[in-house]
Amino acid sequence: NEWWPETEGCSQFTKWLYKRPMFSLATGALVISSAIEERVRAAAARLKHPLTVHRMPIIADFVKLKTNDRPLSLAGINAELPYFAWCGGVADYVQDIFFMIRALVQVKQRGLISQLVIAGSVDRVTRTLILRYAETCDVSDMVVLVGFIDDDQLCALYRSAAGLLLPL
Repeated sequence: NEWWPETEGCSQFTKWLYKRPMFSLATGALVISSAIEERVRAAAARLKHPLTVHRMPIIADFVKLKTNDRPLSLAGINAELPYFAWCGGVADYVQDIFFMIRALVQVKQRGLISQLVIAGSVDRVTRTLILRYAETCDVSDMVVLVGFIDDDQLCALYRSAAGLLLPL
Protein backbone atom coordinates (compact mmCIF):
# COMPACT_ATOMS: atom_id res chain seq x y z
CA ASN A 1 0.00 0.00 0.00
CA GLU A 2 1.04 3.66 -0.14
CA TRP A 3 2.95 4.75 2.95
CA TRP A 4 4.69 7.98 3.72
CA PRO A 5 6.23 7.98 7.21
CA GLU A 6 7.72 11.43 6.60
CA THR A 7 4.28 13.01 6.21
CA GLU A 8 3.59 15.96 8.48
CA GLY A 9 1.58 14.85 11.48
CA CYS A 10 2.95 11.30 11.35
CA SER A 11 3.47 10.01 14.91
CA GLN A 12 6.92 9.18 16.27
CA PHE A 13 5.74 5.60 16.75
CA THR A 14 4.82 5.26 13.06
CA LYS A 15 8.16 6.73 11.98
CA TRP A 16 9.98 4.30 14.28
CA LEU A 17 7.86 1.36 13.06
CA TYR A 18 8.63 2.03 9.39
CA LYS A 19 12.32 2.73 9.94
CA ARG A 20 13.13 -0.16 12.28
CA PRO A 21 11.06 -3.28 13.09
CA MET A 22 8.85 -3.38 10.01
CA PHE A 23 11.71 -4.22 7.68
CA SER A 24 14.13 -5.79 10.13
CA LEU A 25 11.64 -8.61 10.75
CA ALA A 26 10.48 -8.97 7.13
CA THR A 27 11.86 -11.32 4.50
CA GLY A 28 10.05 -9.69 1.60
CA ALA A 29 7.63 -7.01 0.49
CA LEU A 30 4.88 -6.82 -2.12
CA VAL A 31 4.61 -3.22 -3.33
CA ILE A 32 2.21 -1.45 -5.71
CA SER A 33 4.42 1.29 -7.17
CA SER A 34 8.01 2.09 -8.06
CA ALA A 35 8.01 4.91 -5.48
CA ILE A 36 7.20 2.44 -2.70
CA GLU A 37 9.71 -0.05 -4.10
CA GLU A 38 12.45 2.57 -3.83
CA ARG A 39 11.47 3.35 -0.23
CA VAL A 40 11.43 -0.33 0.75
CA ARG A 41 14.81 -0.96 -0.89
CA ALA A 42 16.27 2.11 0.83
CA ALA A 43 14.95 0.93 4.21
CA ALA A 44 16.40 -2.54 3.65
CA ALA A 45 19.78 -1.07 2.62
CA ARG A 46 19.81 1.25 5.64
CA LEU A 47 19.22 -1.73 7.93
CA LYS A 48 21.64 -3.92 5.96
CA HIS A 49 18.88 -6.52 5.78
CA PRO A 50 18.30 -8.67 2.68
CA LEU A 51 14.75 -8.24 1.44
CA THR A 52 12.99 -9.70 -1.59
CA VAL A 53 10.83 -7.02 -3.22
CA HIS A 54 8.13 -7.78 -5.76
CA ARG A 55 6.26 -4.99 -7.52
CA MET A 56 2.70 -5.77 -8.58
CA PRO A 57 0.86 -2.63 -9.75
CA ILE A 58 -2.57 -4.27 -9.79
CA ILE A 59 -4.12 -7.48 -8.62
CA ALA A 60 -7.18 -8.56 -10.61
CA ASP A 61 -9.21 -11.71 -10.98
CA PHE A 62 -8.63 -12.31 -14.69
CA VAL A 63 -10.89 -15.36 -14.74
CA LYS A 64 -13.78 -13.09 -13.77
CA LEU A 65 -12.82 -10.45 -16.35
CA LYS A 66 -11.65 -12.57 -19.29
CA THR A 67 -14.87 -12.89 -21.31
CA ASN A 68 -17.03 -10.25 -22.91
CA ASP A 69 -20.26 -12.15 -22.71
CA ARG A 70 -22.23 -9.43 -20.93
CA PRO A 71 -22.45 -6.09 -22.70
CA LEU A 72 -22.08 -2.89 -20.73
CA SER A 73 -25.27 -0.92 -20.27
CA LEU A 74 -24.86 1.89 -17.76
CA ALA A 75 -26.62 5.24 -18.00
CA GLY A 76 -24.53 8.05 -19.44
CA ILE A 77 -21.92 5.92 -21.20
CA ASN A 78 -21.78 6.38 -24.97
CA ALA A 79 -21.16 2.86 -26.29
CA GLU A 80 -19.69 4.34 -29.48
CA LEU A 81 -16.79 5.99 -27.62
CA PRO A 82 -13.79 4.43 -25.94
CA TYR A 83 -13.65 5.14 -22.22
CA PHE A 84 -11.30 4.95 -19.28
CA ALA A 85 -12.72 3.40 -16.12
CA TRP A 86 -11.91 4.33 -12.54
CA CYS A 87 -13.45 2.84 -9.40
CA GLY A 88 -12.99 3.89 -5.82
CA GLY A 89 -14.22 5.95 -2.91
CA VAL A 90 -14.95 9.07 -4.95
CA ALA A 91 -14.96 11.56 -2.07
CA ASP A 92 -11.55 10.31 -0.93
CA TYR A 93 -9.92 10.88 -4.34
CA VAL A 94 -11.36 14.16 -5.63
CA GLN A 95 -7.90 15.58 -6.40
CA ASP A 96 -7.01 12.40 -8.32
CA ILE A 97 -10.25 12.74 -10.30
CA PHE A 98 -9.43 16.38 -11.06
CA PHE A 99 -6.04 15.17 -12.35
CA MET A 100 -7.77 12.63 -14.60
CA ILE A 101 -10.12 15.33 -15.88
CA ARG A 102 -7.13 17.52 -16.75
CA ALA A 103 -5.64 14.53 -18.59
CA LEU A 104 -8.95 14.16 -20.44
CA VAL A 105 -8.59 17.80 -21.55
CA GLN A 106 -5.21 16.89 -23.07
CA VAL A 107 -6.81 13.95 -24.88
CA LYS A 108 -9.56 16.21 -26.24
CA GLN A 109 -7.03 18.85 -27.37
CA ARG A 110 -5.35 16.16 -29.46
CA GLY A 111 -8.64 15.53 -31.23
CA LEU A 112 -9.38 12.24 -29.51
CA ILE A 113 -12.85 11.87 -28.07
CA SER A 114 -13.34 9.47 -25.19
CA GLN A 115 -14.99 9.32 -21.80
CA LEU A 116 -13.87 9.05 -18.20
CA VAL A 117 -16.25 6.73 -16.35
CA ILE A 118 -16.08 7.00 -12.56
CA ALA A 119 -17.67 4.23 -10.51
CA GLY A 120 -18.13 4.34 -6.77
CA SER A 121 -20.42 5.72 -4.15
CA VAL A 122 -20.55 9.51 -4.42
CA ASP A 123 -22.48 12.01 -2.36
CA ARG A 124 -24.38 14.92 -3.91
CA VAL A 125 -21.83 17.57 -2.89
CA THR A 126 -18.85 15.64 -4.33
CA ARG A 127 -20.78 14.81 -7.52
CA THR A 128 -21.58 18.50 -8.02
CA LEU A 129 -17.97 19.50 -7.34
CA ILE A 130 -16.62 17.03 -9.91
CA LEU A 131 -19.18 17.86 -12.59
CA ARG A 132 -18.61 21.60 -12.14
CA TYR A 133 -14.85 21.07 -12.47
CA ALA A 134 -15.40 19.05 -15.66
CA GLU A 135 -17.62 21.85 -16.97
CA THR A 136 -14.97 24.51 -16.30
CA CYS A 137 -12.51 22.31 -18.20
CA ASP A 138 -14.99 22.00 -21.10
CA VAL A 139 -15.22 18.21 -20.85
CA SER A 140 -18.48 17.80 -18.96
CA ASP A 141 -19.87 15.66 -21.79
CA MET A 142 -16.88 13.32 -21.42
CA VAL A 143 -17.16 12.63 -17.66
CA VAL A 144 -19.69 10.08 -16.40
CA LEU A 145 -20.30 9.31 -12.73
CA VAL A 146 -22.17 6.02 -12.61
CA GLY A 147 -22.25 5.80 -8.81
CA PHE A 148 -22.15 2.53 -6.93
CA ILE A 149 -22.55 -0.48 -9.22
CA ASP A 150 -22.75 -4.19 -8.47
CA ASP A 151 -19.92 -6.66 -9.18
CA ASP A 152 -21.41 -7.84 -12.49
CA GLN A 153 -21.70 -4.26 -13.74
CA LEU A 154 -18.15 -3.50 -12.54
CA CYS A 155 -16.79 -6.52 -14.42
CA ALA A 156 -18.65 -5.43 -17.56
CA LEU A 157 -17.28 -1.91 -17.11
CA TYR A 158 -13.72 -3.24 -16.80
CA ARG A 159 -14.06 -5.61 -19.77
CA SER A 160 -15.29 -2.87 -22.09
CA ALA A 161 -12.84 -0.15 -21.01
CA ALA A 162 -10.00 1.09 -23.20
CA GLY A 163 -7.98 1.55 -20.00
CA LEU A 164 -8.31 1.05 -16.27
CA LEU A 165 -7.20 3.78 -13.88
CA LEU A 166 -6.28 3.24 -10.25
CA PRO A 167 -6.80 5.51 -7.26
CA LEU A 168 -3.24 6.19 -6.07
